Amino acid sequence: MTECAQESNVLAALTAGAMPEELAAHLAECGVCQDAELAWSYLKECAVAETVSDVPPAGVVWWKAQLAKKRAEARRSIAWIEAMQKIALAVVAIAVIAIAAWQGPKLFNVSPLLAAASGAVLVLLVASVLVMHGLDRWSHDGLSRGA
Repeated sequence: MTECAQESNVLAALTAGAMPEELAAHLAECGVCQDAELAWSYLKECAVAETVSDVPPAGVVWWKAQLAKKRAEARRSIAWIEAMQKIALAVVAIAVIAIAAWQGPKLFNVSPLLAAASGAVLVLLVASVLVMHGLDRWSHDGLSRGA
């Protein structure tokens, strides 16, 4: 059996959302109408799925891309500023250590060996501060990138 006289009535009732009892009883017994109901329910699910979309509007995607571009440019410019700050800090630290090693023994009347040892301790202190700053920066960058 490939056709049923009640098939169009079943589809109309499914579309209307109200199925009369005699039509529901026919639907329970007729294979053709059951196939029609299956096809109708599949097509309805497809129509609902087509209207529900997780894709944002094109304007939102464009705006987010522009925002990401501006943030990347800002990060690049800030990176140069931070690099110059680190270079300036290193130059100042080297200058202070050099002046202290050169004039320290004369100013404080200490032996050159003690001045050299003090300079070495100062160099280690500056190096450890720079390493700690670098590790702190690395851990924050790693967390912000989701690493």
